[in-house]
Amino acid sequence: MKCEICKKEMGNMWVVLPATGPNVLLTTKACLKCARESPVYCLKHEIPHLGFLDGTTACTSCVSELMAEKNPEVETIYNEIEEGLPPIELGRLIGWTEISGKVSGLPLVIYLLKAIATAALRLGMSFDEVKKQVLEAKSIDLLKEWE
Repeated sequence: MKCEICKKEMGNMWVVLPATGPNVLLTTKACLKCARESPVYCLKHEIPHLGFLDGTTACTSCVSELMAEKNPEVETIYNEIEEGLPPIELGRLIGWTEISGKVSGLPLVIYLLKAIATAALRLGMSFDEVKKQVLEAKSIDLLKEWE
């Protein structure tokens, strides 16, 4: 099998990157050298990013690290979001996090933390900037992963 980036034979070691590629799954099969040079590969954790439907990506281990960093503040963060959103947006948030939380097994407040951390890394923003923009816009649209 050939690397879809450099076109050289990959041998037994290859990486699937979340990138626009020739197949409908929007993945690219790459040799380790090309994967490591790709912006959708985390050198710190030695893993490819997770891809999202809007074309953004994030390293799941970096998301977990950011969540762990913000975990001591989780109740305060949730309360700020809860108090800052209009009722209709809060309802959307609760509905989305309840459904996603059931799939992931995470409680609502932790899933909210994950959503903010993921958005921050996908969009190249700080956690606090994402939270601030959600509160200023009075909308959860910035957190959505499906558009």
